[in-house]
Amino acid sequence: MKCRVLLILFALSAMQLFAQADRGIITGLVTDPQGAPVPNAPVSVRDSRTGVVTDVKTSESGNYSTPPLIISTYEITVKLSGFKTYHASDINLASGQTFRGDVVLQVGEVQQSVEVSAQAEQLNADNAQVSAAVNQLSYESLPAIMSGENRVPESQLYTFPTFVAPSQGNIYPGSAFGARINGGQRSAFENFLDGASYGEVSGHNGTQERSAPYESIAEARIIENTFSAQYGHTSGGFVEYTTKSGTDRYHGEAYEFFDNDKLQARGEIAPVRPPVRQNQYGFTLGGPISIPKIYNGKNKSFFFFNYDMFKYTNAGAGSGLATVADTGARTGNFSQYLTGKQVGTDACGRPVLGGQIFDPSTTQSAATCGGSANAVVRSPYPNNQIPASALSQVATNIQQYLPQPFNSALQNNYLLGPSQQFLNARTVLVRVDHNILQNLRFSLTYNY
Repeated sequence: MKCRVLLILFALSAMQLFAQADRGIITGLVTDPQGAPVPNAPVSVRDSRTGVVTDVKTSESGNYSTPPLIISTYEITVKLSGFKTYHASDINLASGQTFRGDVVLQVGEVQQSVEVSAQAEQLNADNAQVSAAVNQLSYESLPAIMSGENRVPESQLYTFPTFVAPSQGNIYPGSAFGARINGGQRSAFENFLDGASYGEVSGHNGTQERSAPYESIAEARIIENTFSAQYGHTSGGFVEYTTKSGTDRYHGEAYEFFDNDKLQARGEIAPVRPPVRQNQYGFTLGGPISIPKIYNGKNKSFFFFNYDMFKYTNAGAGSGLATVADTGARTGNFSQYLTGKQVGTDACGRPVLGGQIFDPSTTQSAATCGGSANAVVRSPYPNNQIPASALSQVATNIQQYLPQPFNSALQNNYLLGPSQQFLNARTVLVRVDHNILQNLRFSLTYNY
């Protein structure tokens, strides 16, 4: 039993160390007023959103470092006898970031405190990685493309200067399909969701087919060069998406995006407004995992849930013209197709006119009219019109399911719609964050 527990704990620790794409680290140096390092100083790092505290101590050289932390807003507190309490707040930790939080202690009583507000932007002095990100505020503030497709998180990648969509247009509006990063090849970069690959080169970056809900994304980051050796499968860079996590309080939202042809203009060639029904709705909910009288996960276990439904129907303004049977042909009247011009003769030498149709019930040997016994002939319908008694009841019933022509022409009388007429996409994302021990944690993301 002990071996099983140890194996489980080791596996969880290994997972945390390996999949750090969606995490960040806070590190720094603690010194006294003269600049000398302070060893064994207790450093408390608190997640302002969840209340989870990570306690570490400085080394003999005064350095400290946290294990990988989820992206959030943090506070750093250092309490040491003989010095004023140091407290830094508003530290916005991003994915893949190593935040440098150096501490200079001031001589005084522990009851006294020194308050520091962290800078909004931090220079990356720990590695040569070049990256850029859009955060949760950007996802909430910037518009997302909606044109017959689900809203996808990669729509915000278009704000990056090194992200280039294919020049011939994108068949999935707002997606990364066929795009390139930092001068790399088309569809040749890998995508990660909470540290797991989900849009890889071999799948042509088809992230729009397995994308997480738009409202579930906390941050998207493009890594352009000099990235860690654990990454590959890329030409020019790769993309990391990090989902939201639950906080110490319950939060949620409900949303709906609506489009209808009644809100649109008719267009240039369509005789009527093409039917469009586009509706995307859903809700999110996150907070501590708590079961009354059974389990209280405050400051320990958290969840985030996002349900998203996208319904789209479009008969299309037209992507081309086609030919359907006109009103006369649907009742057996093909006189309008009769050209009157002779195009040949039958086996009996009788003239055959262009557009002429023949009665199958009159089939007979050509020998009866002086022709070859090896050939058969038929008589044409008078005025090229099939009598009502000869019409197929099955064909008559099918007519109601065939589209009507939009003009009086015999050809090119029907406006084609787009090939994709409807889309019903349901997406569900669940994320769970649990703190087993202070420095042993795991996260689980399920995206369906």
